[in-house]
Amino acid sequence: MTTANPDPIEHREPQTPKRYPHSRRNFTLGLLNGIFMRFAYSFADSQTVLPVFVIILTESPILAGIVAGLFEAGWYLPQIFVSNLVQHRERKLPLYRAMAYVRAASWVAAAVSVFLIGARSPSLVFWAFFLCYLGVCLGAGTAAISFMDIVGKSFPPQRRGSFFAYRRLIGGLLGIGAGMVVARVLSPGSGLAFPHNYSVIFGFTAVFAVAGLASFSMVKEPIEPVSPARVRFRDHLRSCGRILQEDTNYRRYFTQRVLASLSLMALPFYATYAVTVLGAETAQVGVMVSLWMLSGMLSNALWGTLSDRKGSRVLVVASSALAVIPPIVALGSFLVPSRPIALPPVLSFWLPECLCEVDLRLLVFLSCFVLNGFSDAARKVSISAYLLDISPALLRPTYVGLMNTISSPLALAPALGGLITQMFSYRAVFSISLVFALLAFGVSLRLAEAKLPGPGEHEIVTRAT
Repeated sequence: MTTANPDPIEHREPQTPKRYPHSRRNFTLGLLNGIFMRFAYSFADSQTVLPVFVIILTESPILAGIVAGLFEAGWYLPQIFVSNLVQHRERKLPLYRAMAYVRAASWVAAAVSVFLIGARSPSLVFWAFFLCYLGVCLGAGTAAISFMDIVGKSFPPQRRGSFFAYRRLIGGLLGIGAGMVVARVLSPGSGLAFPHNYSVIFGFTAVFAVAGLASFSMVKEPIEPVSPARVRFRDHLRSCGRILQEDTNYRRYFTQRVLASLSLMALPFYATYAVTVLGAETAQVGVMVSLWMLSGMLSNALWGTLSDRKGSRVLVVASSALAVIPPIVALGSFLVPSRPIALPPVLSFWLPECLCEVDLRLLVFLSCFVLNGFSDAARKVSISAYLLDISPALLRPTYVGLMNTISSPLALAPALGGLITQMFSYRAVFSISLVFALLAFGVSLRLAEAKLPGPGEHEIVTRAT
C-alpha cells in the first residue's frame, strides 16, 4: 500500500520573534508541567494500574473499561462548550488555574477516601474513587482549551512536536521508576493491605500532579487578536457544522480518530488478561507500567524529531501502523505453551523478585506493553501537534474544542471492550481491536500534510503579558 500525500493545508501564521513572546520561559514551564504530570499519572496509569484496581474491587470488566476510558472522555467532552466561553477572551490562563485547584483537590480526596474506607465496603471504595476521578477528568477537560491555545500562541509549528514529545520523554523516564514503586507498594512484602496500598499510590499521584499544575500556572500568556465578542452558543454550533462540512481534511482526521479510538478498546485488558488468565502477580503490574513507560520514553525523542522535520502527519501514520501489531501479538500468545522460565542469576540480581521466574506465555505477552508504548507515544504527540497545525489561529479554540468534544464518546471504547470481554472472550476483543486498527491505518494514509508557514507572512502584532 502506498502512502497518499494529498495537497497540503495552508494556514498562514507569522514566524517573527514578536509573534511568539516568552517562548523560552513557556517552553521550560510547559516541559516541567508535562514531566510532572506524566510522572504523576504513571502511578495511577489508566491502562494498567486503574483497571486492575477496579477488577479487584468489582470483578467487572465493564467498570474497568469505563474507568480506563474516563480520563479521555472527561478531557474531550467539555471542550466545545468551553471553547464558546473562552474564544473571545484574550486571556485563557485564569481558567486553567481554577481547574488546577479542582484537579489537585480531587486526587487528594481520592487518596484519603480510599484510605479511610479501607476494605470494609469495596463498592463504597469504588464509587468514592470514581467520583473523585471524575472530578480529575472533567477538570482536565475544562482546562484543555486554555492549555492548547496557550501552547499554540507560545511556540511555532516547528517546535510543537518536540515540545509534546520531550514532555513525554523525560516524564516517561521518571515513569519507569514510578512503575518500580508501584511494584513495590503492591507486593505482599510492602505490608500494605488492599486497598490501602492503592491509597498510597494515589497519594504519590496527588503530590506530583500539584507540582505539574503549578508549573504551567506560572507561564506568561501571549495576547493575540481574538473574536470581538462571544457568539451565542447556537451560532457557535452552526460555525462548527460549517467547519465539518467545508474542511475535508478535518473531517477525514475525525474519521481516523474514530477508528483509532475504537482500536484502543482492548488497551486496558492487556493487563487484566495477564493477571486473570495468565496468572501474573499483582506486583507484576508495576513491571507492565515500566515497560509501557520505557518504550514510550525511548520513542518520544524519535517522534519529536520526526514531527519537527517531516511534519506531524507522519506521526499519525506511524502511530496507526504500530497500533496494528499488539493485538496480533496478543492473539498469537494464545498459541504459546505455558512453561516457567527462570532468568539467569546475572539478570535476576537487577530485576524485581516478581520477574525472576516468569511463565513463557506471559514473557511473550509482555511485549504488547512495549509495542503499545511506542504506538501510544506517537499517537499522543500527533493528536496535539497535528490538530494545532491544521487549525487557523483565530479559530483555534473552536477547531480544537469541536474535534475533541465530538471524539469524547469514543474515549469510552474500553467500556465496549469490557462488554465484549465479559460476553465473549479476550480473544474476541483483541480481534475486533485489530480490525479497527487496520482501518485507522488506511485512513491515516489519506490525511493531508499541514503546510508550515513561512517567515513574515501576515504578521500580527502581538502584545505580551
